[in-house]
Formats: sequence, C-alpha cells, structure tokens
Amino acid sequence: MYSNSNNSDSDKRRSEYFKGILNNKYLRTKIFNHVEIIHHRIINNDDKNHYKLALKSNQIMTLCECIKVNRSDLFIKHFDSVYQSMLSYSNEKEFSFNSQVFEKILKTIFEYDGHVELEYLLKRFGGIEMTKLRSMMLRVGFVIPPIGLCRLLIQQNYHLKLDMNDKDVFTFVGNLTKHVMMNGDLEMFDRICNDYFDHTIINQNLIFYHHWGSFKDLINKLNNQQQQLHTTNNKDNNNIQSKYIKIFYMVNKLIGYGIDLRSTLFVDALEGGNNQEIIKWIKDSFDEKESFVKLFQQSQVLTLIERYATTNTLELIEFKLESPRLLSIDAAQFGNLDFLTYMYDMKEYNYLFGNGQLEASLTEGHLECANFLVTCAVKEGAEVEFGDIHPSIMSLDLVKRLVDSQCQMLDFDGLIESAIESNQPETLEFIFSQLENVDSQMREDFSIYTRLVLLSLKIDNPKITEILLDKLFSDQPPQTFHLNSKGNDLCYGPLLSLFNKGHSIEILPLSRKKRLSKVTPQAVQLLIDRLSIESVPPWVILASIHHPDFNDYKLLKDTISLINQYPEEEVYQYKKLQYLYSNGLIKVIECFGDWIWEFGDSLFRTALEYNQIQMALYISQLISSRFQQLDDYEGILYSLLDIDNDQDFEMIWDALKPFTTSSSHVIHAIMSVNNFVYSQRHRVTNTIDRVIKHYTRYYNGAAEKGQFKMTPIKITNEHGGCLHFNHLYNNYRDCPVIDFTDFNVDSYLEDNHKEGIFPFTKNN
Repeated sequence: MYSNSNNSDSDKRRSEYFKGILNNKYLRTKIFNHVEIIHHRIINNDDKNHYKLALKSNQIMTLCECIKVNRSDLFIKHFDSVYQSMLSYSNEKEFSFNSQVFEKILKTIFEYDGHVELEYLLKRFGGIEMTKLRSMMLRVGFVIPPIGLCRLLIQQNYHLKLDMNDKDVFTFVGNLTKHVMMNGDLEMFDRICNDYFDHTIINQNLIFYHHWGSFKDLINKLNNQQQQLHTTNNKDNNNIQSKYIKIFYMVNKLIGYGIDLRSTLFVDALEGGNNQEIIKWIKDSFDEKESFVKLFQQSQVLTLIERYATTNTLELIEFKLESPRLLSIDAAQFGNLDFLTYMYDMKEYNYLFGNGQLEASLTEGHLECANFLVTCAVKEGAEVEFGDIHPSIMSLDLVKRLVDSQCQMLDFDGLIESAIESNQPETLEFIFSQLENVDSQMREDFSIYTRLVLLSLKIDNPKITEILLDKLFSDQPPQTFHLNSKGNDLCYGPLLSLFNKGHSIEILPLSRKKRLSKVTPQAVQLLIDRLSIESVPPWVILASIHHPDFNDYKLLKDTISLINQYPEEEVYQYKKLQYLYSNGLIKVIECFGDWIWEFGDSLFRTALEYNQIQMALYISQLISSRFQQLDDYEGILYSLLDIDNDQDFEMIWDALKPFTTSSSHVIHAIMSVNNFVYSQRHRVTNTIDRVIKHYTRYYNGAAEKGQFKMTPIKITNEHGGCLHFNHLYNNYRDCPVIDFTDFNVDSYLEDNHKEGIFPFTKNN
C-alpha cells in the first residue's frame, strides 16, 4: 500500500514537471524545433523516406493529401469549397463516384483507409454503387490495412448480394473477411458469417483463400495486449482465457463453412517463434491424426518445419519423414540444429549424410550444425563431403577436424578462397599440404590460379600472396595478372610481394557500370614505380583520393591531364569524379584545370549536396568568371534547395550574380521539383522566399538591374508543381518582381482538380 502511494506521488510530480515545461513558451519552442530537426534528419538519411508525406497543416494543398496524412478534419473543412471547383472543371453536373473527377480521391481513400472521409461522403451524397466500391476494393494496393473501411462497408451492408446473378460479391466478401479476421474484429466477422456464409454454398476453390495473407500481425497484437494486461494487473489468475481465443474462434468457424486456414495459421505460428499454444490447438482441432500429418507434409509447410521447428515443436506434432521424400538441405542452410538433432534421434541417416547437409552448413556459416554433423558422421561411420567454408567460421582447427574425420574435400578453389578471405595463411598452408597432385586437379582451368592470386591482393597480408605464388606458379614463367575494377581492391604489401617474385600487373580500363575499387596511395605509387604513370589507368589513381593518407595533388593533376586522352565513352566514366571531392578539399578542384568545364554545374551541385559550402563558393566564383556561357549552366540554381542557412544562401547567391540576376535561370530555382515536395516542403517554400527576397534586392538596386538588364520573373504553367504555384500565387501575386501574366489559373486548377486541390487564398 505504501509503495503504491509513493508511485502515485512520483507520477503526479513528473506530470506536473512536464506540464510546466509545455507551458513555458521558450522551452516548448526549443523542444519542438529540435524534434522537427531530428525528424528531418531521419527522413534525409533514408532514401525511401524522401517520398513519404510529412506535412504540417498549412502545407497540405489537396483533399488526397488530407487523406494520406490522416487529417480527416481538414478534408471535411475544405471539401465544400473544393467540390464546387472540381465540378466546375469537369463535365459532371453533380456528385458521382463513377465519374473520373472523384476517381483519384476514392482510390486514395481505399489506399489509406480513409473511412472517416468515406463516411462523410456517404452522409453528404448518399450511397455509392456497389460495383464501384467492390472494384476499388479489389484493385488498389493498400498502404494502410483498410480495417476501418471494411467495418464501414459491412455496417452499410455492402457485403450482401444485389441479386442472384451478382458474381463479384464472392471475391469482395472474401477480401472483407480476410481483413476483419487479420484485425481480430469478431463483431464484423460474425456479421459476415450470419449475413452471408450462413446463406451461401461455399466450395474449397475460394479466390481469397489462396491469397489469404498472414495471422502474424494479429498474433503479435494479442501478445502485446496480454503483456499489457499482466503489467497492469499483478494478481494471479490461473483460469485466464487463452489470448488467442479470437483466432481459434474464427478459424474454427470458417472450417464449418468449408474454409480451412489451419495450414496458414500453422506456418505463422512456426515462423513466429514456434508458438506452442497455437500449434497444439491446431493439432487438437483435427479429429484424426492422419489429417494432421497431411497438413505438415505439404511441401511448403514441410520446408518451413525444416527451417524453423524447434525440438518442442517436432515432439509436439510427432514429426516423421514420409517416404518417398525429396531430400532437402533447408535445416542446414538455415542453421536449425534442433531439426538435425531430431533427425539423428529418429535414425534418419540418409537425410543427414546423403544430400550435402555438412556442405550446406559450412557454406552458410553454421558452425554448431557442422560440428554436430561431423560428430554424427564419425560415430556412424558415414562418408560426408565438404567444399568451401564461410569466412566467418573458417579456422585451422575446423579444417583439421574435417580432415581428421575423413570428410572428403570437394571444392579445392572454394576452400582456398575461404582461407584467403578470412586472412588465415596458416589454414591456407595446411589446405595445400593436404592436397595431392594439385597441378592435375587445377591445370584444366588455369584461370582459377589467377583468380585466387588477384583475390589475395585485396587482403592486407603479403604472406597469403606469397603462399599462392609459391604453390601455384613456382614452376611457371613470370606471369602478368590482368586486374579489372570489379571488386579488386589493392593493398601495398601483397602487390609488392607479387612484383618481387618477378610477376607483373596489367590494369584494365574501368568497366562502365563498376564501382571504383579501394586502392591505397602507397599501392598506387608502387604501380607507377614498377610500371609507369601511362600504364596505370586514371581510375586506379582516382580510387586512392578518398584514402586518409592521400596528399599527392601533383599526381592527381597529372592523372587528370591524362584523362583527356581516353576515348569519349571512357571520359563518361570520369564524370564520376564529382563525387571524389565530397570531403571539401579545394586542392582537388584546383587539379582539374581547364577540364573542370567538362563537368558543367555538376561539381557545384555535388558540393552543396555534401554541404561543402566553401567548396561550392569556390566553384561558383570560377563559373561566374566565365558567365558568358550561361547556357551551359541552365540548371545551376536547382541546388539552392540544399542550402540550410540564410547566410550561406546569400553568400552563394551573390557569388553567382550572373545567374541570380537572370530571370530565366531564377525560374529554375523557384520551380525546382524534387523529393522535398514530399518530405520537407519547408525547404521548397523557404527557398522560394529566399530567391524572391534576394532577386528583389538586386531588382531594386540600380547597379544590378541596369548591368544585367533584369526583368520580372515570368511564371507559366509549364514548370513546377502544386506546392510552387500555391505558395507563389497565395503570397506573391502582387509582388513587382513576379509576373503572372502568362500563368493561367483556370488551366492550373483544371489540370489538378482530380487531386481535389484547394482553391487559392491570399495570405499576405
């Protein structure tokens, strides 16, 4: 009692402290601003999030966006004004869900479970034709599970037949049933059963049955509810009802209608941590043991049993391999030691030793499974084979044990490769010592020798390269190894060993779609010393720029001077150079010389992308010095969206004066469309505000206006999106530097009326 009182007082004090913080305007603002910054960083760091809507209420411009961000209040608030606009730009005289005008809104409602919006429309306009709704339910891809819509449609009796010839109702009801079941909505489930299944002859060829979905989310939901119940209620209750009673009830009831989902539930229980309670219920639900055995002998179910079933599950279902049985290696591939152990206890030796279980466990890196299989093979006197070993488990002890256990070594080059990649020269020596007639085994494919040596050059251990050269090339004349850009990183030590043993390297041109390998500056210098700078393709030298030890800018400058000698198709590859100075070193740019103009504005854009403001300033000054060639930099102002700071923006703006005084260039900065229109609209509107502010500053200044012959910025319907036009027209329609003469408002509204765009307002 005393403890509960203390906890209550503590909670009350925390609540008061929190309210005090929120009531303090300064602290509240600081906290919310900080949270917004974190939110934007999360979006920035995930490419997928760039296309997710993250809007404040004043950034929402269409009815569809209201639905997507779950702002049904704004949908209802704006609908009437938008509705009139939508009708005026269509051939429809009144509301109809069959018209193309409302097609996009209805589709969005179904995609994002906009049940509140749909209910509002139903009340405002009456019902919707069943065929339209059913069609929409079946053809859209749900972003959010439509449980709210399903409840609404069932409540409105859309699951009932129109007449005896109503053929599409079957699939429609199947989808409704699936969604209410997966959400655990017993009320709606019973209503469907009572209204439909009780009066319908159902067969096993249900359309929705074969694409049922998964019970996993519902199982997790029920687990969480039970955990919360135990947290809030500390009293023991041994008679508590099963937390899965909803699932058992619905699955059992469907069985009565001839719809059996027990295999689906079994798989979900298996993949969800071998849920014993659910598996036991499934087993007990069968009247005959043979029927249950048939369930888990289905090919898909059996495969998942091999992958995931624990000993407890296998014993519970009394698992046995049926004969004849296609042998599988799923248990070894997925590291299911329990299944392998169970098979050994059942004396299923053919399964364990007859189809590559050991090889699969070694290849996939499951050491416990491999050790178990070796032990069993020795005990039973069985012959097993192995090839390559995953680098994560490769060790000298493991290889010795395999050899001592009389395991047959199959894949020579794969095993060698594993020892190389795991950087284990002692293991490599031991493998070679166990091989007889190496030359006769490998001579048929001499390229394997070469591949292994090249692989060793990326491992920073020269001893491995020396072992390979001694074992594989000791009786051969000096070799020239052909190195390409595909995954061949270069380390100094192994490369030096190769040269010291009389061999050489020929480096191939950069493949069009391959990444730049990692090469240390020391390795580059060694290549130049032993070959020549002309023999080392530029991509090798460029690959060393990012290395922290790189400081040879004279070498970089010489390399760049050589690039111009390459064919045009290879010069294309070196345009990737723009990413090599993302660390902000202006010295790198200085090495480009006149070749910098080959890149157009890409160097400037990349500098801003990596937030290298000083680099961007340097490049913008260089570009502005050649401002006569403005046409080469038509899109240079696109990147102004990437600037966060007002001061940085003004600095870059002034450095690009030949472009920022040109209305034809400035329009690109204003109307630039990228993924910020989804996730960070404030960047778009802030950039528009900054551009107009500074363009006005120039326009009102006699010097700039006269020198560059500045004209107002013409806004047309050709470029930009809703966000740009909405912000400009609402805030700058009377601005002297913005010319809306060629902007057709009616055409804009007509083009976007299917989105349910909000009519223009005037905010300033």
